[in-house]
Amino acid sequence: MVFMFKQRYMLYDHTHLELREWWIQRALDMVSHDEMDGIFIDAIMKTTASHLGRSDNAQAYFDTALELRKRLPEGALLIGNALRPHTNHRIGGYGNLRHLQYLDGSYLEGWMGDASTIIQAMELMSAASKAGRIILLNAGPALNTHEKSSIDSMKHLNRRYTFLKRYIDFPLAIFLLIVEKYAYFSYNYNVDAKPGGRRGYAVFDSNRFEEMTRKLGKPLGGYVREEKYVFTREFDYLSVWVNVDTREVRLTVKEEKQQVHLHEEL
Repeated sequence: MVFMFKQRYMLYDHTHLELREWWIQRALDMVSHDEMDGIFIDAIMKTTASHLGRSDNAQAYFDTALELRKRLPEGALLIGNALRPHTNHRIGGYGNLRHLQYLDGSYLEGWMGDASTIIQAMELMSAASKAGRIILLNAGPALNTHEKSSIDSMKHLNRRYTFLKRYIDFPLAIFLLIVEKYAYFSYNYNVDAKPGGRRGYAVFDSNRFEEMTRKLGKPLGGYVREEKYVFTREFDYLSVWVNVDTREVRLTVKEEKQQVHLHEEL
């Protein structure tokens, strides 16, 4: 029921019906607790990558997930780590969009690559949002070796937040280009909240960045592709301009108002 890949990774073999039933029932058992709002499925991309195991496991997993969707109680959310730029598998389809057949939404990571990767991530998120799906965009600072060493050496959490503030504009601008009613953004560095962990104190409270608490207002339309790499979008209180190739960003506040949560008026 479990197979090894390169003697390093243990993966569930969904071609076994007994394993599939156990996998589904385990999820149903957990979501039956009052404290649970739903299920999160991680690493969906690995089930559709043929080099990570037997080729028929991808379709078998897809069938398992469809069955889980059918058996989930009404109102339970099913979110997955599914959408990924430059992924085009026969089961998952372009960017793994086909997995949204059974998912209520997707978490996105590994999207901040070159310009073409970022543009494809934007297209995937827009397509998912238009289909009424939830988007959870995870982002962090793009740091070189020296910068990583600098922040890892900081012992005070406030200094870390101040240091990382200078890197938030680009990933935030990408999010603002695609944001819709059910889109969410997390900007973090190290999600281990345990004090004195492997890399010290984690920076994961996005609301501590002033850029995240500005009044945004309603979008005045979708994003506009002005040039090959230049995109813009207008909101009631903010203009967004970004070059995804050079990573230049202009977030222009139109009117200073009392700061409120980013999503309040979306």
